[in-house]
Amino acid sequence: MSSRDRQGGPYPEHLPLRGAFVCVTGPIAACVVEQSVNPRKVDHVWIDVSAGTSGLIRVSLNTCSLKNRDAGFDSRVRLGVVTSTWSDLPTAGVKSAMPLNYAAVEAANTIAYLEQEQEALENLLLGKAQRAIALEAWGEFYMQEAAGIHQLHSRRGSHAMPKDYIGRDGAVQFYFAEERARELLLFKFAGQP
Repeated sequence: MSSRDRQGGPYPEHLPLRGAFVCVTGPIAACVVEQSVNPRKVDHVWIDVSAGTSGLIRVSLNTCSLKNRDAGFDSRVRLGVVTSTWSDLPTAGVKSAMPLNYAAVEAANTIAYLEQEQEALENLLLGKAQRAIALEAWGEFYMQEAAGIHQLHSRRGSHAMPKDYIGRDGAVQFYFAEERARELLLFKFAGQP
């Protein structure tokens, strides 16, 4: 499906956001595992968020590291979860985000990062997206066939990607109606501190 079919075409206000670190918020419109004719290239779950006047924005979550796999390292994602409750849902939209650094989140919370097999992580994300009433996500804005954000994981150096990016860690936060629960999901690859 083209971005024009999905969301009426790229919005002009999206152009200056390309490459910017942003926060996307809103209710979830759809959630699917990435499709490809080559199954070895599938490494994302896509969540489309109704971001208010910005239209549909695709949140692209890694479910494995192809770069680590191709370099002979562990391709699994390590997942950390911080649970809390919410009183108000975030306003739907896209906005510039303050720097996000996992080290600051880890200093304030006890987080256990557990390795996830790809299919298990896909199913976990699909299940959370089906239950959630809203999503908040931090990452780098892109425009390809759809407007979206990617790099929703730690940006510290990994085995296959040694360069460090500080303050641009990506994450996703699900909001649930049950008990007004909120879950912040943090993603790391093998070799990231």
